[in-house]
Amino acid sequence: MQRLLAVLLIVLFSFPNMTSGYEEQKKQENFVFYVIPYAGPEKVELELVLKNEGEEPIMFEFLTSQKYDIKVIDSKGEEVYVFSEGKMFTQALEKVKLNSKEQKRWTVSWDYQYKNKRVEEGDYKVKAALTAVRINEEPVKKREALYSEAEMHIPSVNPVFQDVSVKGQNGSYSVKGKARPTQGKMYYTVEDGHQEYISETEIKVNSKYPEWETFDINVKIDKEKLPKNATLILNLYERSEKEEMILHTYPVILQNFY
Repeated sequence: MQRLLAVLLIVLFSFPNMTSGYEEQKKQENFVFYVIPYAGPEKVELELVLKNEGEEPIMFEFLTSQKYDIKVIDSKGEEVYVFSEGKMFTQALEKVKLNSKEQKRWTVSWDYQYKNKRVEEGDYKVKAALTAVRINEEPVKKREALYSEAEMHIPSVNPVFQDVSVKGQNGSYSVKGKARPTQGKMYYTVEDGHQEYISETEIKVNSKYPEWETFDINVKIDKEKLPKNATLILNLYERSEKEEMILHTYPVILQNFY
């Protein structure tokens, strides 16, 4: 029994930093990093989120001004988009500090172009990586925590709506674009996936398919009624000849509230 106790004491005192190393690793794990793709008709908004879920501040260190990289991969395993490709980054140490429960968000847009051509409709995989090399002045111990994957479906080209853009925030938005509805009428609603803020509204267009006509929609929503932790979306669409079916829906992100 005395021999066993002696062996245990030798093991414990042979690794004096074992406990502190474990605590440091647990401290490094008190954050989450993930990617959210918002795939629209003409482009995808790739949102990266880094959040400190612990009670203490966390400092992330980067060797350059590049904080992350993103790749989009098709069903054949081919990379059709790489964020860092063709970009130059400042070669200098940079830091990002997150206090307890604080989060940092980055957004990257991709217009579905690959080799000067729009990629095909289908399912794609998004891979994102945070490029931090040190966390709280310690080398990264679990690099897999700095990776995130998500899947998205890239739609086909919308034949009725194109070149749609949004300006504004906090309840006041201007949505402009081009439309060519077959019946000379288009519609829109505003919702967040749970609540509807503007019910179906009809807009008459002077031209019909195949001629394009510009449109401008002004959206006003009381600030007190805006969503929390949701995405405000304006849905453009047309209806069938007898107005029984919704056709060619074109979702437009007005604002993310997170």
